[in-house]
Amino acid sequence: LPYSNAAASAAYINPAGGSWLTIMDDIAGAWHGVITGLEYDNAAVTITAAQPWTILSKRYITSPGTFKNVSAGVIAYAALNLGLAGLRWLYLGTTGYDGQGPDVPTYNFTGQSCWQVLSDMMDRSDQELHIDAETGRVDWVGAYAYAASYGSLLVANSTLLNTQYSVDATQRVSEVTAI
Repeated sequence: LPYSNAAASAAYINPAGGSWLTIMDDIAGAWHGVITGLEYDNAAVTITAAQPWTILSKRYITSPGTFKNVSAGVIAYAALNLGLAGLRWLYLGTTGYDGQGPDVPTYNFTGQSCWQVLSDMMDRSDQELHIDAETGRVDWVGAYAYAASYGSLLVANSTLLNTQYSVDATQRVSEVTAI
């Protein structure tokens, strides 16, 4: 971001990091993230940003007591309630926490990251974390609850039966795919 841009100031970007960032693109749409680093040189500031959920790997959860025979959603809610404290750009939604997922026999918060707790609960249930990066709302929902779906065939009167397609994944790592 060149210094000539009005956004290159402490009025818009916290020098300590943690500011909310939106990058607009006419083709790919908006990308939302959290500023995790700033590097200054003579002409510009270089901004490093990450998707909102990555901050949860830096938020550590400690709380006395043991969860016994409660749903994965209840444990996810408790972890997020602690992990999101003080973050003004992410907040707990009301969807899916109460009684969602199978009961977990026993679970403790022992200083692991909030993301680790959520990963454990996703592994033990058919639920998953959903963060609406545009609004900052965090919900615990069913698998693929926000997945895009298409109501029509890819090609009229076609079939994908016995079709093979293979691509070297290392060639596609940073490719943008539009459907």
